[in-house]
Amino acid sequence: MNLSYWLLLAAVGLAVVGASFLVLGRANPEAVTVESASLSDMQIEIADTNAARVQGLSGRSALADDYGMLFVFEDVGRYGFWMKDMYLVIDIIWIKDNGEIVGIEREVSPETYPTVFYPPEPVRYVLEIAGGSAERRGFLVGARINVGAAIEKN
Repeated sequence: MNLSYWLLLAAVGLAVVGASFLVLGRANPEAVTVESASLSDMQIEIADTNAARVQGLSGRSALADDYGMLFVFEDVGRYGFWMKDMYLVIDIIWIKDNGEIVGIEREVSPETYPTVFYPPEPVRYVLEIAGGSAERRGFLVGARINVGAAIEKN
């Protein structure tokens, strides 16, 4: 085999490697852009005991637009939520340990009981807010919430 064959083979190999870096190295901006969602202007009630988590927002007749309940679990898991004894329409926001929103159940009504809602993947936190508030506040799947600040504030 002559030198020109090896040079051609090396050039093709470099072209393939270079094209791979161009294709694989180019990130989808939507996949890597992380927006942030703020709880700083909200009053957040913390439910970090089993009794508080079981009670949740049950029995309440009103929920202000700037109010929410943050359910804090000791371990990451796929915790189910239902609308037993609820009188409010709420948004349920599923949040991973790192603060990333991984799912949102929008405008869940009391009439959905006994349906149980689960996160799309294991979570550490669940935020319940007034129905429609997630959209109005710009909470999106993939955004991050500084959950630690909300917990410390309480």
